[in-house]
Amino acid sequence: MRRKWIFAGVLIIVLGLVMIFARASIFDLVYPIIEQSKSPTIQLTPEAERLFYLILYILAISFLVIGSVVAGSSKATVRNALKQTFLIDEMCKTNPSIPKPVTILVLSSLISIFFASLYTIRGLFNLEYHYLEDGLFEYLTAINYLAASLLIAISIWSVRKLDSLRNARNYKVIITTLTLILIFFFVIGMEEISWGQRIIGWETPTPLTRLNYSDETNIHNIFTPFFKNLYRGFGLFFLISLIVGWLFVRRWHPFFYHIIFPHPNLIVLVYLITLVGLTNPGELFEELFSLFCLFYAIRVYLCFRSEEQIADLLFG
Repeated sequence: MRRKWIFAGVLIIVLGLVMIFARASIFDLVYPIIEQSKSPTIQLTPEAERLFYLILYILAISFLVIGSVVAGSSKATVRNALKQTFLIDEMCKTNPSIPKPVTILVLSSLISIFFASLYTIRGLFNLEYHYLEDGLFEYLTAINYLAASLLIAISIWSVRKLDSLRNARNYKVIITTLTLILIFFFVIGMEEISWGQRIIGWETPTPLTRLNYSDETNIHNIFTPFFKNLYRGFGLFFLISLIVGWLFVRRWHPFFYHIIFPHPNLIVLVYLITLVGLTNPGELFEELFSLFCLFYAIRVYLCFRSEEQIADLLFG
C-alpha cells in the first residue's frame, strides 16, 4: 500500500516536471488546436500566448504539490494530518448534524466544475445571452451573495440572543468579524443588481452617469478598466492567502483561523476561481466567487445553530 502511494505521487510529480521542461512542445501541440477552435482565420494575441504559459506553470506547480502530498501520504503521520485538515471540521466539532467535510468537498467541486464547464461550452448550446447584463447567471450570482449575507445575519442573531455569553472574551470579536463579512457579501450582492435599479428601473443620477462606464447606479462600474485586471491578481492572492491560512494560521492562531478562514474542503472551488481569474472571464469569476461565499456562509450558519458550539468558540 505504501509503495502505491509513493508510485502515484512520483508519477504526478513527473507529470508536473514534464509540463515545466516540455512546455514549448506542449504549446506547439495544444496551441494550434486552441486557435482553430477560436477561429480558423484569427491568430490569438501574444498576451493569450503568455497566459497559456502562465496557466501551464500553475497546473505544473499544482501537480508538484499534489504529487508531494500523495507521496507523503505513504506515511501514517502525513495521512493523519491530511485527514485532520480535510475530513474534520474543528470549528463545528460539537455539532454532529453538520454535513461531513468530505460531503461539502464533493458537492462544491461538482457544482463549481459544472458551472465552469457550462460557461466553457455555452456557445455550443446558444447560452451566451444568459451571461449578458440582466441575464440568468448575473441574477443567480446576486442571489448567492444575498443568500450568503442572510445566513451570516442569522448567525449574528444566534450569537447575540445568548445573553449569558455576552461577557465571553471572544464575543465582540465574533460579532464584529461576522458583521464585516455580512456587509461585504451584502454590498457585492446589491452591486450586482445595481442596488435594485435592474429590477425597479429608475434613472441613474446625473453625477453617476459622468463617472459610471455602464450608466448604472453602482460603484464597481466606475472602476471597470481597473476591475478587468483585478481578477488575475485577486485570484492568485486569494489562493495563496488561503493556503497560508490552512497551513500556518491554523497552528498559530486557531481561533482566528476558525472564524475567518473557510474549511479546506473548498480547495477545488478556490483553485477554479484562481484559474478563471487568470483567464479573466469576469462573469464566471463572479459566479464562482459567489458560490464560494455561499458555501462559506452555509458552514457558519450550520455551526452557529448549536448553542454549545457558539459557547465553545466564545470561550476558546
